[in-house]
Amino acid sequence: MKGFLYKYGIYIVLLIFAILTTAFSSNLVWWDSAVYISMGKYIWSLGDLGLWEPARPVFWPLLLGFFWKIGLEVIPLASYIGSLLSIFSIYLIYLIIKDYKDTQTALIFSFIFSLSIPLLNYSSKILVDIPAMFFSLLSIYFIFKEKHYFWVGIFIGLASLTKFVYLLFIPLIFILLPFRKKPLVEYALGLFIILFPYFFIMFLIYKNPFQSLILGKELIATVTGNEFCTNSFTFYIKTLLKELPVLMLSLIPFYMIYKKREWRIVLLTLLAFVPLIYHTFFLNCKDIRYAFIFLPYLLILSAIGFAFLYKKMKILLIILIIVQILNSSILIYDFEKEPGFSTNHKEFYTYDIKGGILSTNPYISLYNDIKVNNLMYYPIFNSKKIAEIEKELDRANDIFIDTCDIPCPSQENDCEEKKTALLKKISDNYNIIFEKIEGNCELKIYKKQ
Repeated sequence: MKGFLYKYGIYIVLLIFAILTTAFSSNLVWWDSAVYISMGKYIWSLGDLGLWEPARPVFWPLLLGFFWKIGLEVIPLASYIGSLLSIFSIYLIYLIIKDYKDTQTALIFSFIFSLSIPLLNYSSKILVDIPAMFFSLLSIYFIFKEKHYFWVGIFIGLASLTKFVYLLFIPLIFILLPFRKKPLVEYALGLFIILFPYFFIMFLIYKNPFQSLILGKELIATVTGNEFCTNSFTFYIKTLLKELPVLMLSLIPFYMIYKKREWRIVLLTLLAFVPLIYHTFFLNCKDIRYAFIFLPYLLILSAIGFAFLYKKMKILLIILIIVQILNSSILIYDFEKEPGFSTNHKEFYTYDIKGGILSTNPYISLYNDIKVNNLMYYPIFNSKKIAEIEKELDRANDIFIDTCDIPCPSQENDCEEKKTALLKKISDNYNIIFEKIEGNCELKIYKKQ
């Protein structure tokens, strides 16, 4: 039985995850997912369709837009790809732990990762977090094998163009690559091939190669949605330890670094704790999906700590693993899947409109092959944005408004008054062709008189 599990256990783990993630999948398309697909339409139509948010990385929209361009159903396909990349990520964690420690530890911790609620919940959500995590794990796998350093650069570059925060990994890997000239040159070449064209194009468009990074940082700091995020410094530690108590073992490798100074453990420690510190103390919005940049490495460190202590504390560690699996099972059982869009929202998002659009959300261009000329929510709906909208209002043929999409920042006392005046101006100068009430939200479509 032991031999069977050692040989086929990982495939059983992956099968269990595939079944669970199917049960967790939902028809609800998230806001960010709608943005990425719509940006893909914009890229592949050369700006004739979709929408553009310059603060977003481009690789995921580029890939999703390609699927749209060749006529595939993007939403289900992208959802399957996300789940598949999660499966590959679990397998990479298994391989990294197995090669560095042993098969038993690798099976235990890959299974624990496969049962984590964030992974199960976000795998099919068409977000950037899972693809970026996969690319980073693939690069670390090659580093641990001490080969294919060119591909290490390629995949870290792709991770960075999928989610900008992975740029943090570039100097960390440079510092700790085996100190030989060839690996460093190969790594730098891979990075150059991926990153240089992007930054060169940004320079041509914005006259600043780092404009998207600057806009992204400003957006995270100011976007109204962040007011509904927690900003507690203890969020990640409390949330992750509550779900994954085995992560306490991730501290053991600090002692191992002191004793052994093994470069792989040092690299894993930096990859885990530098992003954790950054997200904890330097980003005002905390969300568990942002943890995918450091969670896999905390888990690998925990596996290393587990293997180090196993002979000394076998019974206690077995109890910890049993508690962990029971805890994960209870969380999975209690998890409530998100409902899909309401009938009113479906009618609103799929309403047949041709163009010249002003919209409070990205869903209009997700479900219709149209161009959104002005995004009322981007980069932030405030008094300044309201003035901009009023100035360009005459250019809009059709206006989509969901009043719940455009909350005013709490620090702007006059924003609500200006918002009310803007909505009245739209109502006075445009004919309403669609109107529904969904909870506290008013869904309206206006057409130019």
